[in-house]
Amino acid sequence: LMRAVASEIGDVHMITIAGSDLAKAGLDKAIITIKEAFDRAKENAPSIIFIDEIDAVVPNREEASELGTQLTGEFLQEIDGIKSRSGIVLVAATNRPDALDPALLRSGRFDKLIFVPPPNETQRAELFKLYLGKAPLSDDIDYIKLGNMTPGFTGADIANLCRQAKMNALEASVASRTEVKISMSDLQKLIENTKPSAPSMVIGRYLSFLSTY
Repeated sequence: LMRAVASEIGDVHMITIAGSDLAKAGLDKAIITIKEAFDRAKENAPSIIFIDEIDAVVPNREEASELGTQLTGEFLQEIDGIKSRSGIVLVAATNRPDALDPALLRSGRFDKLIFVPPPNETQRAELFKLYLGKAPLSDDIDYIKLGNMTPGFTGADIANLCRQAKMNALEASVASRTEVKISMSDLQKLIENTKPSAPSMVIGRYLSFLSTY
């Protein structure tokens, strides 16, 4: 989404940080990466800094390791250093908001929280149609039913499920030397064996977090 925004506006410098990569990098390299990202944003404004999986960069210091504690301190310091600057937008994403350090959510840091819910039934049906669009399919595929069968499934869940269905069909085609099509029963079996990423319990935690902050 942020890449689309940058492209639409034009002449915007996009800087991306992957939280999971920082967590594996070691303290010195992780701190250098954070410093360099903010320095580049200042030098190339207007710019967007996007941090994916920010819970790995700014974990709650009460529960974090020494690496996590020092990363959190460094990151908060860098945020405070751009408060007075214009032309820099800081955006982050997480699916574990409860793991963030509360100091990150104080006024003047991340001022706007946006909850992106998982797709509804109609949207899930459209996602199945999208990800199975070029695959060999049986005539019994019912996209509406697939959407109804997958509450709590995210777009990534559906993409992975469709990828597995296509891989299974490809392997069966190679083994039998004939084209094997994906059937409704094939998809149903995969759905039954797939744990959704956003069940109602998880959504409840997200909504509770939103009501708090």
